[in-house]
Amino acid sequence: MAESMMDKFRVKEPLRTSDVNAELSLEIYNSVGLFKKLKLKILGSVYIGHLQMEGWSTRMPFYLFRCVTHGLEVGYPSGYSMNLLCMDCLKERLSEIPDPAKLLRSLHPLEDEIDEEAKVKAFPITS
Repeated sequence: MAESMMDKFRVKEPLRTSDVNAELSLEIYNSVGLFKKLKLKILGSVYIGHLQMEGWSTRMPFYLFRCVTHGLEVGYPSGYSMNLLCMDCLKERLSEIPDPAKLLRSLHPLEDEIDEEAKVKAFPITS
């Protein structure tokens, strides 16, 4: 039986999110043949094998693709449209979303600023 693409990279399944990084992408790129490199250049992505991530019940196809911002990435089709998403771009977008807890704290006074008497009046203890 032929050695699978992922066996070459000594990837242990289930794969953790932290294992999928630029180092793995570069290692995969350097080990694929000329045909796959050409396919990556023309089509933008190339299939590298099936993997199972931590917490998944099944294996999914993984691809090597080129992100406009971050360069080579390894990922799997995501979402309803099954697009290849760069995890670094996704993390950057998520970091731009305001923290709901901070937003609520800015709208309401902090508990420390409310005196104990007001708390007792607002939330009487009944037995």
